[in-house]
Amino acid sequence: MRLKFLFLLSISIWCSGCYLNSTFQSAETIEPGAARAGASASLVGGPLDMPSRIGITRNFDVGFRYGFIDHFLVDGKYQFLRDPLDASISLGFSYNTVDAGTKESANRQVSRGFFPAILVGKTAEDVGWYAALRAMYLSQAGFEEFLIRYRTLFNDSGWIATGFTIGGFVHGGGSFRFVTELNMFFGRNGKRTFIPTIGFQIDLTE
Repeated sequence: MRLKFLFLLSISIWCSGCYLNSTFQSAETIEPGAARAGASASLVGGPLDMPSRIGITRNFDVGFRYGFIDHFLVDGKYQFLRDPLDASISLGFSYNTVDAGTKESANRQVSRGFFPAILVGKTAEDVGWYAALRAMYLSQAGFEEFLIRYRTLFNDSGWIATGFTIGGFVHGGGSFRFVTELNMFFGRNGKRTFIPTIGFQIDLTE
């Protein structure tokens, strides 16, 4: 199991996307010592992303995401309700660099992000759903250099947007589950965007 986890994590370091527009985590935490990894693709505004999670204690797990080339995010999720619904709070922190200059004059700057979220949902035997209320903070807006020069979501810094996510998943047998979600963002500048995401997750301890 350990080698399988390290293999998937190493893939995520090389294949992950830029700004983390998707939630791609449900409301329930995984059990202590368990691990989950997967891959997702945001169909608007972001390439492949491969998040992973590790259970620390009951009701608390930690997630890791690494985006090509230098975007790293870690979050902690605490589940405070299990019945009649799952409910949890997640706090994520990111670090990366962006080009805040122009095409003629590059100016690499550090951009730190903060991504608080409240999640609710329910897991049945074979299917489940989740919803999240999110906020996005970026300390520095700029370009990212993944295939094309792509502006941050709202061309701004600070508390750039609030968002809402609704998603669902279906177990495909064994440790595999298929996940799909829709992320909706509302910028402080009045701009709105909708980002559908699809992917899968694998429980590595089964």
